[in-house]
Amino acid sequence: MTTTVNKISTDNSFNLMILVIGLIFCCVLNTFASFSYKLLQPLGKSTAFIFAIEMAFAILQYCFKIPLYYYFAQQNVVVTIIIYISIYSIVVISFAKYILKETVSTHSIIILFMIVGLTILNQYLDTID
Repeated sequence: MTTTVNKISTDNSFNLMILVIGLIFCCVLNTFASFSYKLLQPLGKSTAFIFAIEMAFAILQYCFKIPLYYYFAQQNVVVTIIIYISIYSIVVISFAKYILKETVSTHSIIILFMIVGLTILNQYLDTID
């Protein structure tokens, strides 16, 4: 097992790809952990049931997120968190717009694109050094 982890950790593009895919999965779980009450309350589910479902999503999310950070996160912790926040913002906006059918303001989407663009620029500038 150690050989595989050492081999994986030498390839930064593979690490970044696994990290992003894993973070997308974690962000989806986090979104359901945070906002599943908006789907379950109108169905008449009890508060205890909603709380149990949200806790299950949150625990499952952390079961994936912590190993992702440990094995695949880049050297720069700030960049990893910025990637997570960018992905989480995309997932929450998509959840609000397509599942909850809420109106998402244009300036929210513009700000999100600016954050994603700055994250990509930061990654590019880190490779120049």
